[in-house]
Amino acid sequence: MSLFIGINDTGMIFECEYKYRAHLVWPQPVMTKAKFVKSTDETLTPVNDSEYPHSYFREDSFDPVSRIRRGRFYITEVREDNWHVIPTPHFHITPSGSATSNGYIVVKLTGYAPHKPPLTTVASSQSLVILGSCTASAVWSIIGIETISTGEELVTLKARQSFGALPEIAWKKLPPDTRNNVQEALEKLADDYRRAGPESVIDRAREAVSNPPTGGRVLQ
Repeated sequence: MSLFIGINDTGMIFECEYKYRAHLVWPQPVMTKAKFVKSTDETLTPVNDSEYPHSYFREDSFDPVSRIRRGRFYITEVREDNWHVIPTPHFHITPSGSATSNGYIVVKLTGYAPHKPPLTTVASSQSLVILGSCTASAVWSIIGIETISTGEELVTLKARQSFGALPEIAWKKLPPDTRNNVQEALEKLADDYRRAGPESVIDRAREAVSNPPTGGRVLQ
């Protein structure tokens, strides 16, 4: 069993095995457009609104201290199709929907199928996902994937950005084989910055700059 989701023209989220007996997801989940990239890519740009097909990340949980998000990915299956939706108090028949003889509501929804994201663990590259759009986005590392009872993949993400706490890094100036080491040191520093004491933050900052890569200045 794999659960599909459907989104109507007002952004309401429905769920079912496939188009029939769909129910409204309530409370409504946080859905964010997603684009998969690699840490070695020259540019990291979010999904364009005109891209097709595109992916969505459905957030199940978020810890702002550890900057960890867990959720599921879906990818466009069909632009728009008729789904049979179970009536609920939160969703009423509209001019775009009609009742069937068995009590369902026929609603046009854009369908999204469960999607397993790529996971690269080789030293020279790391799988990343950009959540958001061109107006606002953030880069996240894929650190774990688990199959759950519905057959979907529950994905664990960790934020790559320090939200202004640290300077930007000119990644193109870093040799490919040192990027992951630099990123790991900066992530440890960013973790301590949010939840550790001043002494620990200072120690992590010293560690991050104690062995800078050769080849010139890397801070923007």
